[in-house]
Amino acid sequence: METTMISMMEKVVEVAEKDSDAGMMMIIAMREVLDDVDGYLDEVERIDQEILRLLVDIKAYHRNARLSNDK
Repeated sequence: METTMISMMEKVVEVAEKDSDAGMMMIIAMREVLDDVDGYLDEVERIDQEILRLLVDIKAYHRNARLSNDK
C-alpha cells in the first residue's frame, strides 16, 4: 500500500508540474479517497468489536448451559 501511495504521489507531482490545477484536483480526489478508506476502516473496526462481543456472549451462553446441565 505504501508503494502504491508513493507511486500515486509521484504521478500527482508529474501532473502538477504540467498543470497545477489538474494536480490540485488530483490531490483533492486522493484526499477524498483516503477519507473514505479511513471511514471504511472505522466501520470494519466497529464490526470487529461487535463480532468479538457476540463471541463472548456465545461463550457465556454455552458455559451457563453446561452449568445448568451439570445440576
